[in-house]
Amino acid sequence: MDDIQSETGQARTILLSSEAGVGRLNEDGLLRRCTDELSRRFGAENITVLVVIRKHFEFAHSVYAQFIRAGLYDADRRRFFRRQDGTIARYFRLLHARDGAYSFSYRDTLAAVGDQIGECRLKIVSMHRSDLGDDVVVHLAAEAGCLDAQDYLVRPRNARFSARALLAMSDAYKRHPVGLVEERGERIARYFDRPEDHGRSFDLHGGRNFHDIIRRCQQRDSDFLAAQPGCFDAVLAAPEYRPPETQITLSTEDRHIVDLLLKKSPVQRLVPSVLRNAAREIRTRWTGG
Repeated sequence: MDDIQSETGQARTILLSSEAGVGRLNEDGLLRRCTDELSRRFGAENITVLVVIRKHFEFAHSVYAQFIRAGLYDADRRRFFRRQDGTIARYFRLLHARDGAYSFSYRDTLAAVGDQIGECRLKIVSMHRSDLGDDVVVHLAAEAGCLDAQDYLVRPRNARFSARALLAMSDAYKRHPVGLVEERGERIARYFDRPEDHGRSFDLHGGRNFHDIIRRCQQRDSDFLAAQPGCFDAVLAAPEYRPPETQITLSTEDRHIVDLLLKKSPVQRLVPSVLRNAAREIRTRWTGG
C-alpha cells in the first residue's frame, strides 16, 4: 500500500485489478483486508469495488476449461479426474458441496463481496459491448478519467483451446500422474487444437440438467441485477438447450496419441501397429514430413 500511495502521487483515480479478490472470498479474506487498508488510507467514501460479470453459460464453460488447463478454485485435479470421472457438471457439483454456492450465481458471489467491503461502494458492470455500448476496457478507462481511453484497449491474450484439446488433457489427467500432465500438457493441447474441433462435448458443456442449473441461477440473478444501475441484457440472455448434433469425443487412437505425447521420445519407441501409425502422424505434424 505504501508503494501504491507513493507511485500514484496526486492521481485522482487509482485502478487496481485482480481476479484473486473474488476467489473463495470467505476463506482467505483477501478482499476484506485490501478494502480495510484502502479505506484507512483514502476513506471508504472514496473506494469503489467494481465487479465485471459476463454471460452465465460462457462463464461456466470458461471456468471449467481453465480448471483443466491450469487448475482453479483450489480443486484437486488428481482426485477429481480419478474419482469424479471429469465432467463440468461434476466439477461444479463438487464446488457447490464445498462452498455452498455456484460461482456462476452472481447474486451469491456479490453478496459475499458485499460482506467483505465494509462501507465501500459496490458497482457491477457487464463485460459485453452490447450492454455497455463500447469495449469494456475502454469503458472502464473512460470512467477512471483517462483522456484517451482507446490507449487502454487490450486485445485478448488467453488461448482458447478446442474441445478436443481440452478432452485430451482431461483424459491425460485421468490416466497419468498430474505432475507429468502439468509438465507436458501444452504439448497435448497444441497437437489436438484443431479449428474444426471448436464444438460441443457433454463432458465440457454439460447436458440438460446442468443447463437447467445455470438457467435457475440466471433467473435469480435477473431479479438481483434489475435493482442495479446499468444494462445486463446480454448477461441475462438465455440460450435454449439443444443437444449438439455431433458430439466432440476422443477415439481410441486419440487416447494412444495422448499416451505417446506424454513420453519424452514418442517416435523412437517400438509400439503396436496402431501406436506406430499415431507416432507417424505426430512426426508428420511436427516436422512436416
